[in-house]
Amino acid sequence: MEPFDLRRYRAEQYEALLERPLDVLVVGGGIVGAGIARDAAMRGLRVGLVEQHDLAFGTSSRSSRLLHGGLRYLAQGRIILVYQASREKLVLRRIAPHLVQPLAFVFPAYRGKSWPLWQLRLGVKLYDLLCSGNNFGPSEYLSIEKTLDCLPGLASAGLTGAVRYYDALTSDARLVIDTHLSAARHGAVICNYTRLETAEPTAAGWQCSLCDVLSGTQHQVLARTVVNATGPWAQSLRPSRVRLRLTKGVHLIIDRRRLPVADAVVMTEDRRILFAIPWLDRVILGTTDTDYHGAPEAVRAKAEDVDYVLGLVNRFFPAVGLGPADVLSTWAGLRALVGGQSGQPSDITRAHR
Repeated sequence: MEPFDLRRYRAEQYEALLERPLDVLVVGGGIVGAGIARDAAMRGLRVGLVEQHDLAFGTSSRSSRLLHGGLRYLAQGRIILVYQASREKLVLRRIAPHLVQPLAFVFPAYRGKSWPLWQLRLGVKLYDLLCSGNNFGPSEYLSIEKTLDCLPGLASAGLTGAVRYYDALTSDARLVIDTHLSAARHGAVICNYTRLETAEPTAAGWQCSLCDVLSGTQHQVLARTVVNATGPWAQSLRPSRVRLRLTKGVHLIIDRRRLPVADAVVMTEDRRILFAIPWLDRVILGTTDTDYHGAPEAVRAKAEDVDYVLGLVNRFFPAVGLGPADVLSTWAGLRALVGGQSGQPSDITRAHR
């Protein structure tokens, strides 16, 4: 077998991209861009996709790795959003079962807190209905005793019980890569490390200037339509008039022996939700939701983010006593929310516009 020739491969990709005008040029190689490219290519359109970094460089590889409808969004009355997300996770189970690992979630309730048990019991049944009765498993009520058996070390003062419901764990970056591969199989041309410099409207379509980030070579391509799928970078892409509110989500990784949970755990502070997600011999803790004003490339987990997450986990599992030395790794990603909305970050709609 011949060694892989990166230079030749990229030359072939650019040749295919530039040989004739595109129906659609997608800018951004995350899950949104990959999904758009796949859908358009499956409809027979001539599709190109460019990404200035590597594929899944941004938010799409820095998520909670969950496929979920979102109980929090259900509590906010966003039933259509939850229905759509719930249906999509079932579609993904059908077309990519290797990326869908069903996972039980235990959501404990406490007296006098923002998530009363009666609301949770009603919510998870509605959650099952929004999956048309085909969720990964049926939800159930857990008594105080069963909750403590399920979650050893959980704080018991004021505990009124819990509910167990089902979502799924995925590999977020692998999901992006597989979606790109599917798009390419249907004829889309995918070019990473390729930056869109300008897009100028002409009578024939959009005249787009591209830069090969690895070599500095400039290219020109004509596209009937340009799709801005750059997530946190969307408002910096000319001539876009998109205005965003960026919020940061931080995750921590700890050894599972420090928090030996069999199911995922939902922990709350007021209406905010934080998960402890078992992942092989590790546990993922997250996420936060705070406003962010820096460059998208520079987002990082800061000491105050780590302290917040560990502090909340320690309130729910007081005997664990997690500290910064227990943190094996961190990552931080950005949510690209529609700008111009006031209120707490967690209250801002996640719907596309």
